[in-house]
Amino acid sequence: MEKSLWWKLKFLFNPRSKFLLEIPDLLSFSRYLLISPHPDDGDLFCGGLQLRLARDGKELLHLVVSDGSKGSYDVQTDPQDLAKIRKKEQEEASLHLGIKELLFWEMTDGELPDCPVVVKKLIALIREKQPECIICPDPWLPYEAHPDHVKVGMAGAEAAIFSSMPLYFPEIRPSWAVKAVAFYCSVQPNSYVDISLVWEKRMEAVKMHKSQFPQEIIPMLNAFCHFKSRENARWKKMNRAEAYKVLIPEHLHGNVDSWES
Repeated sequence: MEKSLWWKLKFLFNPRSKFLLEIPDLLSFSRYLLISPHPDDGDLFCGGLQLRLARDGKELLHLVVSDGSKGSYDVQTDPQDLAKIRKKEQEEASLHLGIKELLFWEMTDGELPDCPVVVKKLIALIREKQPECIICPDPWLPYEAHPDHVKVGMAGAEAAIFSSMPLYFPEIRPSWAVKAVAFYCSVQPNSYVDISLVWEKRMEAVKMHKSQFPQEIIPMLNAFCHFKSRENARWKKMNRAEAYKVLIPEHLHGNVDSWES
């Protein structure tokens, strides 16, 4: 059944306001912006989606906001050296995933500026590249203690609203209306991407981030990713899946139904 018809029937038989705003198909767009707080985040949580989009010939810009210079438990690690290593790992992983456009802002890991600064930079990028869908971490994830993930996710949500409003940063022209935001690491997902056929390649890309996933933790990483992908796929006629909370900009301001949408 066509999704739009299914949505109308659902509202007809269960007339709740949350069904008035349709959730778009995450794979239906042509241009995407994936935002990662650090090198490895976009591949660990969205590697399968990246492969699906690349395979389908979609345009995808992967933005890595921070330099990842503090992502180590070794006191002997030099932050500048680590940043270089992580950048190279991301470049190799993106090449493996078929991503042609990769952008590094190289802001200091763990010290991202407050949202207005990041929002303005994101709006400038969105208005230039004109993505239809933004993919970013869910800033409302309970117990998320890393400020980079919260700031990047919130900045992505704010930019999705304000990029279409020309009076916000009028010096950055023209305005551009984003159609959807897909939040990864969400406790309330509503969309699932079948990654069964790209699973092995997805995991190969994740393991290319060797500075973050050394050999001794690979068994735990494999187990976590295996069970989470199977859990996401349960009851969905999929073998493995990634989960996302997909919303449209109208969900992101004063909408009490967004949590359930």
